[in-house]
Amino acid sequence: MTDGPGGLRAAVMRLCDEAESLVTQGAGVLVVDDGDVSSDRAPVPSLLAAGAVHQRLIARGLRSNTSLVVVADDARDVHHMACLLGYGADAICPRLALLTVAADAGASEDSDMLSTEAQERYHAAVEDGVLKILSKMGISTVDSYRGAQIFEVVGLGHEVVDVCFTGTTSTVGGIGWDALGEDVLARHAEAGWPPAEEAGRLPNPGYYRSLKRGGEYHAHNKEVVDALNNMNAAHLLQRALRADNEDLYEQFASLVNDRAPTELRDLLELVPQKDPIPVDEVEPVTEITRRFSTGAMSHGSLSAEAHETLAEAMNLIGGKSNCGEGGEAEYRFHTRGLPKGDKNSRIKQIASGRFGVTPQYCAYADELQIKVAQGSKPGEGGQLPGHKVSDEIALLRHTQPNVTLISPTAPRHLLHRGSGPAHLRPEAGEPLRRGLGEARGRGGRGHGGGGRGEGPRRDRADLGRQRGNGRVAAFLHHAGMPWELGLADAQGALIENGLRDRARLRIDGNLMTGRDVVMAALLGADEYSFGTAAMIAEGCIMLRACHRDTCSTGIATQRPNLRAKFTGTPEGVAAYLLFVAGEARRLLASLGMRSMDEAVGRVECLRQRRTGDPRVDSVDLTPIITPRRTPRRLAGSWPRSPSSGPVPASATASRPTPSTPCGTATTSSCATPSPTATGRSAPPWGVPSPSSGARERLGARPSSTSKDRPVRASEASSPTASSSTWWGRPTTTWARAWPAGASSSAPRRRRR
Repeated sequence: MTDGPGGLRAAVMRLCDEAESLVTQGAGVLVVDDGDVSSDRAPVPSLLAAGAVHQRLIARGLRSNTSLVVVADDARDVHHMACLLGYGADAICPRLALLTVAADAGASEDSDMLSTEAQERYHAAVEDGVLKILSKMGISTVDSYRGAQIFEVVGLGHEVVDVCFTGTTSTVGGIGWDALGEDVLARHAEAGWPPAEEAGRLPNPGYYRSLKRGGEYHAHNKEVVDALNNMNAAHLLQRALRADNEDLYEQFASLVNDRAPTELRDLLELVPQKDPIPVDEVEPVTEITRRFSTGAMSHGSLSAEAHETLAEAMNLIGGKSNCGEGGEAEYRFHTRGLPKGDKNSRIKQIASGRFGVTPQYCAYADELQIKVAQGSKPGEGGQLPGHKVSDEIALLRHTQPNVTLISPTAPRHLLHRGSGPAHLRPEAGEPLRRGLGEARGRGGRGHGGGGRGEGPRRDRADLGRQRGNGRVAAFLHHAGMPWELGLADAQGALIENGLRDRARLRIDGNLMTGRDVVMAALLGADEYSFGTAAMIAEGCIMLRACHRDTCSTGIATQRPNLRAKFTGTPEGVAAYLLFVAGEARRLLASLGMRSMDEAVGRVECLRQRRTGDPRVDSVDLTPIITPRRTPRRLAGSWPRSPSSGPVPASATASRPTPSTPCGTATTSSCATPSPTATGRSAPPWGVPSPSSGARERLGARPSSTSKDRPVRASEASSPTASSSTWWGRPTTTWARAWPAGASSSAPRRRRR
């Protein structure tokens, strides 16, 4: 206490020196205990102490000579235990948590549970939580997890990371020893010294729920939710008074855009590189909304009414709704294309081919989304509690009622090829327009970034961490990385590997206003998903009880009596998203840009702003707003519908020309071979033609062995559609132009 905030680092270094000395003298077990606290002695945070001792012993070559036991009063939940294990603790004693559980059991008059039984239950719950974390990371034993340091730091300075968490990534830096020391002293003073005989009520920091008074700031606080709900109500009651709606949206946007720094993008400001232009010269709002989609919220997590409302709203504005991994009712498929009442979701997930995935389900998809990581609920995604699996949900998902449904994700070794969109073909119905790989959080690095662009189609990586519904609070509070970091990584990986023109990046994570959309575009995103905000627009009041099936607004529930209270409309959600696009359009005009395509990847239009708060300003966003040295080449113009004709030459004009010519053809690039040289039409969007070996891997047969069948009228009018076979079964696929001179013999199937 007498050393002030600077005493924290000195205490940690002194602890490391003592540990090194004891192990040198032959100590086989080290106990790090924060219990000797008094009016003039404040505790060192257990994770800092354990991590620093662990790293010091490793540096001196002594770690294998001793075991590290941590007795911690500040370790309470599963994440705390996982961090201590991940940074070297061999055993953990959460002393204060065990004492609290025992005291609560002894003081309870409504339960006959003994204090020892309560402690055993707490121990079992923590153990189950740690095992669940291990399973999600693909780790089988605690020995493999201990000391593995599979974490990433946000907001902690390198001076702390280098001492306590050596080797852990901390991209944007943050606060240092002095700020941490101030926090320790503030908490120590809050406890009161000397301690009172009867402890008062501890303050609630509001980690999991926005408080009316005090507590930390929440992005979806009561004011923001009420403003968005009021805007939706005004649209329904005064649909003709557009000016009033615009004013209400501006009030809502100001609450979000002018909030205290909450996300990394809140520390960025726009810096025009051109003179402003009139708003009329910017592409219309309807072109911007085509890039919008909803988060992957399934029918099951949401009620049928809420799920269909989101789908219909996105279809009204030309966007795409994501059905999630819960399947869809068949009657919704047949509404596709209706000018009003189109309830078909254009994006359909096929997570491991489960939960209602059928040929018809896939046939009515414009995009198939392959989930390779959980994201909507960080660390807890893809799980539907059994009490929400009603008869209706069980029928759609081909399972039994009241059975908890957990979605597995693809193993890591399948991310590059095995689950790639290039290996998907529709079994029936219209051809697959585009493939979609979903890589969450910072999973976009390498796998979701560089790996996703390897297929012959133009693929998409879905990045970000969305704080969706039905999640467990502990996993939500401690998991998930800012999408700004993941987007910057994916953008950089694609550019450096020459793949940026072969992939489109979709961002998903707490987007609420047009400013968020423009920020995401400047950082490299092509498309934008709305999850929680879209739910609020249809009436969600953020009760945060989605997993309990008790949603009073009828959105996140399967109970008929609660679903009857749902009041959302597609027009209300569509109005909100149109306002978002309108704000984005005005910001584009202020930057001198005429379209969203011009904004994608223009990080030079961003600059970190200074707030005057030393803690906030300690974050350094230079790594994510520094332009890449490689020339910027994006995915060209917005993908055109196959029925709209071939893509203009300008969309593929800047593709690099291969050093090896395409067989005997006289074309200058493999991207657009001559139809006359190959006898086939050019591939869609100018994708390169695979070699004969790649054709064998993809399973395609040459035209000389294909079975002929009548060509549909729609296919005859499309310059890129043709008939082919998929292992002997006639389907409709997009024609590919093989290099001239390629072997026309049918490839043999390999025996396994």
